[in-house]
Amino acid sequence: MTLKTLFQLLGLDEKDCEVFTTLYKLGTNPASVIANHAGLERTTTYRLLKGLKKLGIVSSTIRQGMQMF
Repeated sequence: MTLKTLFQLLGLDEKDCEVFTTLYKLGTNPASVIANHAGLERTTTYRLLKGLKKLGIVSSTIRQGMQMF
């Protein structure tokens, strides 16, 4: 089963999958860096990350006053 198939089974779309795989490759980073590497708008990426966090797929922390995922 591919990651994309798993995300579809969870009711998530291609952008969610792109954000997750980008985050996985980069490691802990702010939404702006993840957005840049994923080729998405920062606000869209932040919204997607919040949704993934709500589902328990990603987590976040505050470092030096900045939210990191």
